[in-house]
Amino acid sequence: MAVIYNNLVAADDTVLYGELLPILRIMLTQLWNPRFIDHMISPVLTYSLMGLKVQVIEAFFQDQRLVLRPTKLYDFTHGNDAAFKVFTQWYMGKPIRDTVQAP
Repeated sequence: MAVIYNNLVAADDTVLYGELLPILRIMLTQLWNPRFIDHMISPVLTYSLMGLKVQVIEAFFQDQRLVLRPTKLYDFTHGNDAAFKVFTQWYMGKPIRDTVQAP
């Protein structure tokens, strides 16, 4: 998991260049780690902060293609208990796929 800060605000379902590069670097670093030498998939979960707006981006490779799954932007300017609960569920969630074998 990573936290990324941008001073830009994107539209919903948009991934910025400043978010994509760290995601790819994290994936590559994980695959070079001896601990993950037998793993074929390197999923990455990021929290992207844009001022008081936040979105979660889930990224992984599937069938030689990069899959990016951004959530909508959540606005925290006036506090947002429901969004905080969603982000906590993402953070505390368990992976559901096998990362050792390619799909």
